[in-house]
Amino acid sequence: GNKQLMDHPMGRKITNVYGGAVEKVPCCTHLLANGDTVPLPKYHTNDMNELIEVEAIAVPAHTRGSLVYRLRTKSAEQQVEYLFTGDTIFSGGAGVSFEADVGMESEAQLAKSNGNTFIRGNQGTASMERCFSEVLYRSMPQDHGNDVGDRILIFPGHEYTQELLHRQFQNVTGESSKWKHFPPRDFFETASYMYMAFHRRNLPHNSGKLLMIPSTMKREIYVNTHFRSLRRSAELVVRAVLFWHNNFSNEKVDGSTLVKDENGTSFSRNENDSKKTTSTIKQWNLNADSVGKSVFTTVYTADLEALIDDLSSGKLDKEDALEQLKTMNTKLDEPVVNKRGIPGFFAVR
Repeated sequence: GNKQLMDHPMGRKITNVYGGAVEKVPCCTHLLANGDTVPLPKYHTNDMNELIEVEAIAVPAHTRGSLVYRLRTKSAEQQVEYLFTGDTIFSGGAGVSFEADVGMESEAQLAKSNGNTFIRGNQGTASMERCFSEVLYRSMPQDHGNDVGDRILIFPGHEYTQELLHRQFQNVTGESSKWKHFPPRDFFETASYMYMAFHRRNLPHNSGKLLMIPSTMKREIYVNTHFRSLRRSAELVVRAVLFWHNNFSNEKVDGSTLVKDENGTSFSRNENDSKKTTSTIKQWNLNADSVGKSVFTTVYTADLEALIDDLSSGKLDKEDALEQLKTMNTKLDEPVVNKRGIPGFFAVR
């Protein structure tokens, strides 16, 4: 690392090396703690600090000194966040909590220890999710909007997307992979993203293997096991508060609607847990007469968006749009990776 870089002819003018205060980074000249900002270069009237800000976020889990660097633009129009997450947040998962402070030692164990917390890499899920929640909170731009999730870009330290997404469908014991606990969108977002990963990482060598990074916070909220778990926990808290409000609170909030989820569904104080309902076109439930009915239809987003644009602009009439909708899902039957035939595979007569 750092020493070799500073000894290189192109790096001999490097005088400042920033690193985590806990990690004891070699050749480090400026130690960074949680919340510290990194001063950026300034040359005459060109001051980078007026344009962007770099902050260190402590995420002690993978290692006790792990840091996430948040780079935020200071544009007055739309702020963009760049998260350099190292080995903490990957696309679709997280690093192993080798040095998570799980805090599960008994008094007797602590008395026999040398003062350091026992390391249990397989019990650090809660610690890792605390780090995820900290990053999520600290990375939110000041100008909240509908597209805020698309303006938070995540740059992990490794490209493990394909493996991590595939593991979610192999591991059925983990709580975060029990799909019955999550809405259908989580499953289909993860499945489609996994297919994209397989596609990009298995292209013919002459085309080059494409990376799945950077990812966006909007996508990770659905496909990342830890973000999904955090979201589910938050939903349970909201439901608990509503249950208390409905049944025990002396003072009721005016209005029937208290809160809406991300899909616009209202949780009302007058709303009761519904029993089994009859299946309709817009609401499906398993009955004896609806077992064979299709529930979900998957199409390419680009095809659907093109159809919507053509209808909006008047380029397409209702009959043509209907025909396109009827056959739109058949495109999924066509292969998207065309590889060259194996030499000598086809017999020549």
